[in-house]
Amino acid sequence: MKKWFVCLLVLLALVLASSTAMALVYEIYCQVCQKSQDFEPTGRYIAAPNELAHLEIYRCPVCGDEQGTGYDLPHKKSKAATCISQAYCDLCHKYYGDKDPDNHAYEIVYNKVDEVNHIKEEACSRCKKINYTLTEQHTPKEAATCMSAAICAGCNEAYGSPNPDAHNWSDWQPNLFNPNLHYRYCMNIGCSASESESHDGNSNCVTSATCSKCHATYTDTTKHVGPLTYTYKKYDESFHKRIETCTACGNETGNQVDTQHEESTPANCAHAAWCNVCNQAYGNPNPDNHVWGEWTTDEKTHMRICQTPGCGMVDLGSHTSEPRATCKTEQTCAICNVQYNDETNHEGEAMTTYAKTSETQHTPTTIYSGCKHSVTGAPVDHTAATPATCQSTAYCADCQSNYGSKAGHNWSAWSKSDENQHVRTCQTSGCDAVEYAAHTGGSPTCTTAATCADCNVPYYDGTNHEGERKTTYAIDPEDKTRHIATQTCAGCQAVLSTVSEGHTTDKAATCMKGMHCKICDLYYGATVDHQMGRWLPADDGQRHYRTCAYGCGKTEYGKHNVSSPATCAFPAYCKDCGHFGDVDADAHDWSAWKLYDTDQHYRYCRKNKTAHVEYADHTGGTATCETRAMCDVCDEYYGQMLGHDYVMHDAQAATCTEIGWAAYATCSRCDYSGYAEKPALGHDYVTHDAQAPTCTEIGWDAYETCSRCDYSTFAEKPALGHDYVTHDAQAASCTEVGWDAYETCSRCDYSTYAEKPALGHDYAAKTTKPTCTEKGYTTHTCTRCQDSYRDAIVSALGHWYGEWTPNADGTNSASCLRDAYEHTVDCVRFSFVLTAEDVRTEFVLCPVCGEVSEIRMIDENGEVVETREAVRLLLAEDAAAEALTERLPGGELVLRMGAWEEGENLLSVAFERSGELTQPTGQVKITLPAEVLDGYTLYLLSEDGTETELTLEGDEDEETVSFTLDFTNSETPVQVIRLIPEV
Repeated sequence: MKKWFVCLLVLLALVLASSTAMALVYEIYCQVCQKSQDFEPTGRYIAAPNELAHLEIYRCPVCGDEQGTGYDLPHKKSKAATCISQAYCDLCHKYYGDKDPDNHAYEIVYNKVDEVNHIKEEACSRCKKINYTLTEQHTPKEAATCMSAAICAGCNEAYGSPNPDAHNWSDWQPNLFNPNLHYRYCMNIGCSASESESHDGNSNCVTSATCSKCHATYTDTTKHVGPLTYTYKKYDESFHKRIETCTACGNETGNQVDTQHEESTPANCAHAAWCNVCNQAYGNPNPDNHVWGEWTTDEKTHMRICQTPGCGMVDLGSHTSEPRATCKTEQTCAICNVQYNDETNHEGEAMTTYAKTSETQHTPTTIYSGCKHSVTGAPVDHTAATPATCQSTAYCADCQSNYGSKAGHNWSAWSKSDENQHVRTCQTSGCDAVEYAAHTGGSPTCTTAATCADCNVPYYDGTNHEGERKTTYAIDPEDKTRHIATQTCAGCQAVLSTVSEGHTTDKAATCMKGMHCKICDLYYGATVDHQMGRWLPADDGQRHYRTCAYGCGKTEYGKHNVSSPATCAFPAYCKDCGHFGDVDADAHDWSAWKLYDTDQHYRYCRKNKTAHVEYADHTGGTATCETRAMCDVCDEYYGQMLGHDYVMHDAQAATCTEIGWAAYATCSRCDYSGYAEKPALGHDYVTHDAQAPTCTEIGWDAYETCSRCDYSTFAEKPALGHDYVTHDAQAASCTEVGWDAYETCSRCDYSTYAEKPALGHDYAAKTTKPTCTEKGYTTHTCTRCQDSYRDAIVSALGHWYGEWTPNADGTNSASCLRDAYEHTVDCVRFSFVLTAEDVRTEFVLCPVCGEVSEIRMIDENGEVVETREAVRLLLAEDAAAEALTERLPGGELVLRMGAWEEGENLLSVAFERSGELTQPTGQVKITLPAEVLDGYTLYLLSEDGTETELTLEGDEDEETVSFTLDFTNSETPVQVIRLIPEV
């Protein structure tokens, strides 16, 4: 039985060995050896026509010829089919079969909606298919603080508003600038919040106490305990101050009372009044309080001088009386009582004669019959008896002299002289002057007559050509690189100009044609070599190719020049054609762990730091009262420090024999302590200064006491009684009070003073308007004392600039419409793309000045096939903007439009202030006159070159049209629209 079983096993082994040996070879007829051979497998495979199988390559062991097996072998799947890709064979290295529409790579994505909600989506990371969408409320991962909003645990976005009450307060600290206060501040970065309050404890100006919150020992200098004394100090020309001083601490209490000066000596013309309280001069001298001397006189005047020392005022005046003295009759002066004559008051008749002094005036001389006195007056203008003509000057009726210049000609009406001019003659007798002038008036042309406004005859203007100028072109026979442009008048057919011009090239030479002139529409010059485009990856994954940019069809192939293998972020990179193939999802280059927030640290792949990031919680370390825990992984502090756990201890006052201490705090967890020992006091002898008695209070000599017992050498002195002083009255002014006469004591503050209130200012207002650079304001000036102040201050208007124009150097300029100030700023430039068929147009626009530059036509291979000259968009008039949502930005609407190509127009919309663009938000309605957009369809350009048609809306009278632009999610302050003529 055992032998049979062994034989059976041997037989099975031979069968299996035979089967294995047969799988290693395959009998194929070799075309080289001309016979069948047992081909050996090479381990290489190629794709078969059937996508579900491939062919294995075998090699002839004799000649080395390779052939397929002829059998379809199933693919070895290394990558399963997904929603966007086929399965991948690990043997033939080809994709095969169908995509798997159910093999998605779902992941959760959050998108913030507003300050309350976010959207949670489960979406495929490959095909972007959304499995489900939910709207959820934010849940806090980090609570809001006074400086920042809360952070959502789902979408990881900030939401809501900062909490103005969520401060991170510090411990109470003593106020170094005010010893009676302590304060605390918010420790959040950027927050300036703070709180201040008074110390607790019982302290005054001479006794200290310890605050239980900030543990500071302080003396309250505002609580005075000693008797108060008073001194007086001049404050201004109306008031003096009564200053209160504490005798216990020797400091001023801060209580000051303003009282009016008390006049002891009144003001005169040289000196101000004197106050008998503060013993200072105050106010101004009285200019009307003079002590005049005796009058002194002469024949015409009298004079007297003020006798007050330091004044010297002179009172000088002319004699006066009623009736008035004359040149012959004396009178007595009503002021100084002397006899006088007035030679300027003449008696008798007056006779006036005239003498010529210039070509425009003569001088009158008057003689009075009473005193025979003559008076020569000021020159006066001539009086014409005979007016001037072109033949003679005028004649004066007073001085009987010719004067001035001859007059102009007395011209006749204009009459026709010939086809080009008219004539007129002088009508004055004896004058033969003639004047010719060219016809004028109307709008004559080379074919249309006008009527002369002067001579009323028809005439033509052969220099003013009517109608269009027609330009024709012909090749210059002497120089084939130029053409001849001839311009003629369509009205009279006259040749206006003939110019030989160089060709204007709008198309460069290619490998098929020479250069093209856009004026005469001819090709000229030689062809050029092929312009090969950039290398592009081929479909086989092993090569790249490039073609001629001129479109002649020439194509070149080459192998990839690999400079870097595939990583997790990028496919392999060819130095010639760029990236090709697939990324290597496992080829990460991790950074060191770094702090992310108080809960986590993170690391990122240096090859793709935005997509490949890992997060982990902090671990390790121990927090203390004054330090946070340090993470064992990222070596950064995290979490919160414990803070001290304070235990408060009461204060103990020191005595003569025992130590004491202020109230203090210790920590229950660490060795922190605010304890500070106070030594034993010993006996404290106090020496007291002498105090002189006053009118109402007793006094004493210097004596000693003990501050802690009742020892004293005090001996009392009786009060003195009042020493009365009488003060004159003072009238009130605008700002200064007045008073009646009153009494005070020379030694103390006793007074019968009764104040009269100040009159107050009587202000008159004057307004100064604002300018571009200066503020406006209203000045109020008192009509009595000229005191003044300003209010109603209005900010400067700022410059109001007109249209901005380009300067050809990357800047644009504009002048202020109010003060002609000129301002220059850099152009604000934006790039745009227009896509049409296989060519896209790239251009750069400054929406402030309208300059469009760097216009390039680029084919599908990325090659520049044409460039165009710069153009400028002009400012559109009567354009208006209205905010449909949000509100309009600062500045003014700038809407520019200009011709683009083949009847198309380009229109830009932006808002500008001082040459800088402002960012619109929300939806903005733009309104224009209907005739501007008549016959056009509007297309809004997007950043990638695609276009969206805009809807136009008209008003009831169809005088204006409008369209709406949406800036809600736009980070660009300008939008560009293409206007295409309607078919």
